[in-house]
Amino acid sequence: MAPLPFADIAVDADAAAQEEAHEIRMRRLAFALAYPFAHPYRSYVYLGDFGAAPLPEDPADWSSPEGAPDHVKRGIDALARFDFSSATAVLAAGSNAAPLQLTRKYTIHEDHVGSIVIPCLCVRVPNHVACYGRQMAPYGSIPTMIVRQESASSLFYVNILDPHMLERLNHTEGLGTHYGLTELGHIEGSGFSPIEGMPVHGYQGLAGHFPYRLSSTPAFDSPFPALDQRQIQDRIITALGLDISVERFILQNIYEPEHRAQIIEKLRDLKI
Repeated sequence: MAPLPFADIAVDADAAAQEEAHEIRMRRLAFALAYPFAHPYRSYVYLGDFGAAPLPEDPADWSSPEGAPDHVKRGIDALARFDFSSATAVLAAGSNAAPLQLTRKYTIHEDHVGSIVIPCLCVRVPNHVACYGRQMAPYGSIPTMIVRQESASSLFYVNILDPHMLERLNHTEGLGTHYGLTELGHIEGSGFSPIEGMPVHGYQGLAGHFPYRLSSTPAFDSPFPALDQRQIQDRIITALGLDISVERFILQNIYEPEHRAQIIEKLRDLKI
């Protein structure tokens, strides 16, 4: 039998066969390249074990379930019961806008997944864009951060988090180590009174950012070119002077933490 691709990459301890290990590697590779992951193209409420309950396109209808389909009514009802007075608004620069990532970050750590309620509301934010940070996630992706850019604006999702959900998200973001949580301004023009005027925060990478923005986050009047995950990884590989495929580069960074740490150190001053 021909050697399996990437067979020399370390395998998981619980993978009994090389075929199984290869399948695990391919799933991890696909996950890394899928960043920032799919999300609904309108506001929704994340409901733990239910997933994403979409909201009507017009914020004026978020408080009225009349005539809405059942799956939309579920989101409207959850929004009506949510306590906005004790919540914090945090811009989702990248994957935190995706139900898949919220599931990964929350449901595996919570005993009562049925009680999770996170409004994920789409708002236009002036003077800020989502850029790739000079960092790398343990799962191999180059993550994003909020960057101030005068005259530009972006269509962000904002996660409305109760104190417990905020604490959990801060932990997954490596607050104080990789990111700082900064107040960026206030929500204005949302069309939804419970969040209007609410302070809005964002995670900003402590190592800085690359001059490229996330292609899946709509931005207006920004001079930064938009790239997807494969493209930013390719730019980094070229700038590092490596003769390696994107796939190989990602897998090596996933499976070799010491190597990943060396790459991250080089990202801090890398010119691309």
